[in-house]
Amino acid sequence: MKNNIKNPLDVPVNLDQLACYCSPLQLSNACYESLATKNTAAIPYARYQSKLKEFGVLIISLAYADEGQTLQRIAENIGIPHKHNDSESFVWDIKVAAESPTSDYLARSHQSHEFYLHTDCSYEEKVPDYFGLYVLNPDQFNGGKNLIVDQQDLIPCLSKENLSLLQNHPVTIRVPQEFYKGISSITAPIIDKDLNLRYRREIIDLEKLTPAQKIAIHEFESLAYSVQHARHLSLAKNQILLLHNKRYLHGRTLIKNKKRHLKRIRFFEKS
Repeated sequence: MKNNIKNPLDVPVNLDQLACYCSPLQLSNACYESLATKNTAAIPYARYQSKLKEFGVLIISLAYADEGQTLQRIAENIGIPHKHNDSESFVWDIKVAAESPTSDYLARSHQSHEFYLHTDCSYEEKVPDYFGLYVLNPDQFNGGKNLIVDQQDLIPCLSKENLSLLQNHPVTIRVPQEFYKGISSITAPIIDKDLNLRYRREIIDLEKLTPAQKIAIHEFESLAYSVQHARHLSLAKNQILLLHNKRYLHGRTLIKNKKRHLKRIRFFEKS
């Protein structure tokens, strides 16, 4: 079944089916932490930072509920927060908003449809290294399943020719209207020299791609949207996920419960 992004490079994929048939994300026990108190002095920031740098992913289970304050404290202490946009703070809500034909452009984090595999802020010159999610209320109807692809598994499977094309032939990436800040597009490679990913399919200017680039992107997507490389991850209420934005493609299935509510933050690695 085709997904509903309409363009000639789509691979046949249904995100719900992919989430059902792919394996769960297998993580080292070191990637799991827990916090029993809101006391900021008890948060082991240095350990979180070290683990995140080593593994690229960290899941922290809170024994309490808050409104994202713990998530923000962690990001501020182990990194440099990235502002979502000019009108919002470092931490913002991910929940389905009422859509209106007269409303301004609605960010994807406020929509219920699928998020296809991507990296955050691929349209910015300087991409945040990490992002964090905090679950206030998960989808109770089995929607909003997380999909994750590790570039360390995917890139070695690319042909040498296509890897070279993705690294050495930049694409034009359009800035979404809701994040326009005076620059309408940037030019950058999908995979940089350090093997960092920068990818969001629907904002790539397809008309400027060469036939060879289209073939390379098709292989990249075919591998990413396969049960061999995609992994699913479920998050529970009061869990925090910290993920390396340049290493992992991530996406999610359709939201079925409009009461689903997460908090999100992006941040750069401290030098």
